[in-house]
Amino acid sequence: MARRWAPLRPGADGTLPFPIALHRARLATFVAAALAVGCEGSSPEVVQEGGTSVIFDRFLVDPDDPDATVCDPFAGGTNYGGVGSAYGILGSLNFLPTGTAPYTSARDYARFGTPAGLSLFFSELNVPTRAWNLGFTTRSGQTLLTPQGNTLYEYFSIHLDSELVLGANDRPGRYQLALLSDDGSILDVNTGSGMSTLINNDGDTSTRMACAMQPVTLTDGQSVPIHLDYYQGPRFHIALQVLWREWPENDPGFNPVDIECGKRGNDYFFNSNVTPSAPKAPFTGLLARGWKVLGPENYILPRDVRENPCHDPGPTDTTPPELVVWNFAPTRTSLTITWTTSEAATSGLKWGVSDPPASTAADDAFLSVEHSATISGLAANTLYFVRIFGQDAAGNRFETGSLVARTSR
Repeated sequence: MARRWAPLRPGADGTLPFPIALHRARLATFVAAALAVGCEGSSPEVVQEGGTSVIFDRFLVDPDDPDATVCDPFAGGTNYGGVGSAYGILGSLNFLPTGTAPYTSARDYARFGTPAGLSLFFSELNVPTRAWNLGFTTRSGQTLLTPQGNTLYEYFSIHLDSELVLGANDRPGRYQLALLSDDGSILDVNTGSGMSTLINNDGDTSTRMACAMQPVTLTDGQSVPIHLDYYQGPRFHIALQVLWREWPENDPGFNPVDIECGKRGNDYFFNSNVTPSAPKAPFTGLLARGWKVLGPENYILPRDVRENPCHDPGPTDTTPPELVVWNFAPTRTSLTITWTTSEAATSGLKWGVSDPPASTAADDAFLSVEHSATISGLAANTLYFVRIFGQDAAGNRFETGSLVARTSR
């Protein structure tokens, strides 16, 4: 089945019509949603524990629209590598307006292209150089067609949003990022002071490597938001890979200009004449020098999305949730804890001035990947031990080790 998408025009208030903005999660004080289980009331869950109280905020996720959702269009199959539904990359698709000369910049496609009205979900960005003419097919089986009735596989752009995190085998520290792409790509990162461009690999090109000249620091429990704009010019070859390697703290001999930075060619990094594409010496040399293609474990969805409709846990879910990102915001008498779990789970906290902590509170009636709770009635300038626990819909339980936070003076 094919679906032809007419241009979608902004309304009088400048907003684009449904389904451009899908999968937006919002803080809900009234919970009556698909992910709620036996949940009632018009306020967040409040739990009393001795002289303290805990307020659990609840996050509602908008339901998925299969007619407007595309899963891993470049991959030929979804690969989530054992990670949960909080992981992934969200993309929005633009294509060249009718009668317009092809753009040669990812930013121009984003600014002036025609929105397709689709939400694209990727498990990773690991597309070695290869031919591609499959187009974009939704979960309901509809293939996107251009206004001329052709499958869209050239002259389009994808704006990608995600947050980078360390995987189980990645060490905290500084990392150098790089892009391999055909055609152009631009990577922006937010390290705390807003988005700024880290890598500009834009323009019509065969597969080219561009390297960041400054590091990004990642620690356990932290995420770094990214935007990546990618465009495909004339058919047929595509490529898009995000790589990183450790950037040593105190190594005067480290040179961020790898010998492959700036090199390009359709058959330089990969032999695209075989299926699947085969890595060549320049690419295997990158891996030998410590470069790694980021995998599914390195991308979590933006905070306003958080549920990946393309994730399939399989017929039997025996994997417990994991703590991915967490943060403490203390006052003199309270601690607000925000955290993200690898899949939808209940919210629970243990806290106290000794380890293991003795006080316990839980919101057992609501499943979410995004969690927030405020413990009130605490003593000022006091060190507290906090453990996070919960379970997923299949009953798989988890509990973290003790995290430490101090209330303000």
